[in-house]
Amino acid sequence: MMIQSRPGKREIAARILDASGMRRIVSGVRPWSGLQVLNYHRIGVPSSPLADHGVYSATQEEFAAQLAFLSREFEVIRLDQIDEILTGKRKRGVLLTFDDGYRDNYELAYPVLKEYGLSAVFFLTTGFLDNGTLAWWDELAWTVRTSPLSTIPENRWTGAAIAFDEPHRERAIRRLLGIHKQLAWSETPAFRQELRELLKVELPTSDELADVWMTWDMVREMHAGGMEFGGHTVTHPVLANLPVAEQREEIVQSKQRIEAELGSPIQAFSYPVGQHDSFTAETEELLKESGYRFGFSFMAGIGKAHSADWMSLPRYSIELGTPESMFRTAVTLPQLFGR
Repeated sequence: MMIQSRPGKREIAARILDASGMRRIVSGVRPWSGLQVLNYHRIGVPSSPLADHGVYSATQEEFAAQLAFLSREFEVIRLDQIDEILTGKRKRGVLLTFDDGYRDNYELAYPVLKEYGLSAVFFLTTGFLDNGTLAWWDELAWTVRTSPLSTIPENRWTGAAIAFDEPHRERAIRRLLGIHKQLAWSETPAFRQELRELLKVELPTSDELADVWMTWDMVREMHAGGMEFGGHTVTHPVLANLPVAEQREEIVQSKQRIEAELGSPIQAFSYPVGQHDSFTAETEELLKESGYRFGFSFMAGIGKAHSADWMSLPRYSIELGTPESMFRTAVTLPQLFGR
């Protein structure tokens, strides 16, 4: 469930610029150039306790409105056009990306992309598609939301007890996600298991998990329909928290798996979590060794010609409930409103 909040200064400024027509005027005076990458995760209305509601990027209606705007005012590009932008042969372009491989990408996003004749890149966590595994962030959300308790008892991971912020318990979920991201990957299964035991929660059944991820048949259908795909590891670890040898396995095996299913090579990868401390220079070198040409982070900005790191290209994260005026202004004036 989305919690409404009062608009901040940036949103108010975006509304004024958009409604007054100043957005276009300012854009004409200060046009941006380079590669702007928009990042989505899930499309739809969050309601299931199986899902971390924080990974929803837009409802289908919001997504359609965003694509309508982009198709009118910008060129939405494909991966093979990035070279022209980063080498200065093309002024600018917008790239659409999705992370993880949720089924709503096929059921809700893909039809809208087809309607507007646009393409997007879908970065797949191959183990989720192969095994139907519950993503660790969704598992933590499930554990907190379905617990009969009102507090996380004192424990070795969080230290002091954490009272749930009812009714949505979102602050508690964010706290646990933050801890999980900082742990060595080898410690994370014990962290989740001990939390389930403390909170008296069982994992969901395989039947409850049946429709979470895309199938490979869906992936092939989307690929045939003009969508592009890239790697996002096998199990979605924070790569910087893994030894180099294990990072290599995650990167190489996911690439090989996707290429085997598609019957064609892939050239792009997005880093799980994707913040500055989520991957290292060694991780970037592993991408190059594996045959990747582009790596995408989860940090905001524009990929500038002649200066962008091709293995750490920035992306602008789209969040559920973003007002249309904010979306239009942020894409038009990313140098002012990109975050």
